[in-house]
Amino acid sequence: MTSDVYHQLKVNGSTSCTFIITNVADEANRTLNELPLPYIRDALIYDEITMDNTIHITAEIKCGSGYPYTTTTLARAAVIGLYLDMEITSVTLVSGTWDGADFSTDAALSCWNLPDSSRSMFLSGRNISESSTDRNVLKVVFSLKQGAQL
Repeated sequence: MTSDVYHQLKVNGSTSCTFIITNVADEANRTLNELPLPYIRDALIYDEITMDNTIHITAEIKCGSGYPYTTTTLARAAVIGLYLDMEITSVTLVSGTWDGADFSTDAALSCWNLPDSSRSMFLSGRNISESSTDRNVLKVVFSLKQGAQL
């Protein structure tokens, strides 16, 4: 339990979920849509540019005695309690350790302490599944949008 690096995702500082990250992918896309308007060469009108930065977090939540959640039902409730909304931009992801009773933050454990550079971030999606090999493990995929503007 103590050898795993734990992460805690918080929304609005009140609801949180504690888990172990198994994979993280930071995806940035720039979409250029050219408008087929003849005789118009104004770059602001001619090019519509969309910037998208999504961070996909694949995680597992181990359940049982000494873990953050004693049952998969409680772990699922913690994941569902994270509110999906574009208008909530006070989302943070911190790294730390779990000593069997408490979560302690430690910024030195991971490069995925978010948001980066005080950019706004919101939780845009989540996917929950149960492990087929271990019924005490919940698999979760979180999608975070970073740099979002309201």
